[in-house]
Amino acid sequence: MPDNGRAVCEYSAYCKNVIDRKDLVFMSNRYCAINAKIKAMYSGCLKKEDYMALLSKSSVPEVCAILRENTSYSDVLEELTEDKLHRGNIEKNVLHHKMFTQYIRLYNFMNREERNIFRFWFMRNEIEFLKHRLRYILNNEPAGEEFENIDDSVFFEEHTKINCKLAMNARRLSDFLPACENTPYYDILRTAESIKSDYFSIVMMFDRLYYTMLWKAKDKLPKAEAKVFEEFVGSSIDMLNLMWIYRGKKYFDFDNEIIYTYLIPVRYRLSSEDIKSMVSASSDAGVLNYVRDSGYRELFEGVGEGFFVEENYHRLELKLAKKIFVTNPMTMAAVFAYFQIKQTEVYNITTIIECVRYGIKPEIIKKHVRV
Repeated sequence: MPDNGRAVCEYSAYCKNVIDRKDLVFMSNRYCAINAKIKAMYSGCLKKEDYMALLSKSSVPEVCAILRENTSYSDVLEELTEDKLHRGNIEKNVLHHKMFTQYIRLYNFMNREERNIFRFWFMRNEIEFLKHRLRYILNNEPAGEEFENIDDSVFFEEHTKINCKLAMNARRLSDFLPACENTPYYDILRTAESIKSDYFSIVMMFDRLYYTMLWKAKDKLPKAEAKVFEEFVGSSIDMLNLMWIYRGKKYFDFDNEIIYTYLIPVRYRLSSEDIKSMVSASSDAGVLNYVRDSGYRELFEGVGEGFFVEENYHRLELKLAKKIFVTNPMTMAAVFAYFQIKQTEVYNITTIIECVRYGIKPEIIKKHVRV
């Protein structure tokens, strides 16, 4: 197991060197400590050799034994019985619980200004909660419990304005509206209810809202920090817009007006003219031709050979998160980058568990593991 205390000390010393090297006028010890905590948490992330060990196993109990004995997940897996070794339980109540616990620890350590930015990670979880419930309501799927870990449930309910009880009991979209009064999600849901929107449309509007608000939040950061945060968030927004334009052309044959309603109204490296040119393209091939001359050509690498653009997006997002985490440790962007890395780890573990359960060969599983 990693020596977190040593990692904190080493990272604190590293932070001091960064401050001296860049001749920054001021950096609070408190902010340095926050990033030292993140570095200590990062030391517990799985490495390539850990994933190789997981891939070598032939059953879910064997995979969980590796996680329990040799990784930072030992504490949350210690009392997990064999009847609980399935993807849904492991993902929601073990891996996400671990990440949520880390969020709570950092949140409680931060001051008001820091929380104002960090709350957007919580907003992401609110949106996932709403998507989860709406999927049951709009797609007629069986209802289930969102939280089984009491710590997660209590913290979530104390810090959200969503009426969780009403949301959990809703059976129609009209029932769902009162649960979201006085939240940023209410107008989206009210409009969706009036025009009978489908699940996909509501999800796209939630994501549009999240990234638009997150982009505006960067303006509250110091100028140097805001620039790093802009790169991290802006690049993701550009790629999401590109991906949605491409999918709208290739899979849905959307009218241009419909595509625009789904795009995030933020322009980072892609200008309004760039967006207009791609939306106006006659086909998905026209979008690809335009992107090949941009800085985002990697997003569509291999799509002609069967690779999904979503996979490329997640890999590039992880690559950027690692870059931000290493090169700009003294920023809130590094905090968000860490949680992006951790989210990818949750995806990797659950993918391996699901593939091992169904006997998929390691060389095939490895292609879907993001490292």
